[in-house]
Amino acid sequence: MNQPFAAMLDNCESLHQKAYVPLEFPPGKFTQFDWGEVDILLFGKQVTVQVFCLRCTYSRKIFVQTFFHQKQEAFLQGHANAFEFLGAVPQTIVYDNLKTAV
Repeated sequence: MNQPFAAMLDNCESLHQKAYVPLEFPPGKFTQFDWGEVDILLFGKQVTVQVFCLRCTYSRKIFVQTFFHQKQEAFLQGHANAFEFLGAVPQTIVYDNLKTAV
C-alpha cells in the first residue's frame, strides 16, 4: 500500500469524528469574567480602552462596560454595575488569571 503521506493522513482524519464536551450550567450559579481591550476614536483621537466583560454561563446574558484602565476601582465598579444590570449576584464568578481580583 504505497499512497502519498497526505492521502494517508486524509484517510486517517476521515475515520475520526470531532469530539466535544457540552458545558451545562445551572441557572444563577456561574458567571465568567475577563478584561479585553479595543481601540476607539474619542474626540477624533485613537484611544485604547479596557473592556469589562461579565457573562452568565446559563442564560448567556452579557454585561460589557469600557474603562480607561484595569485598576481595582474599575474592577469593583464594573461588578457593581453588572450586578445591577443583571438584577442579581451570581453564586460563583470564574476569573481567568486576573491580577485585579487578587
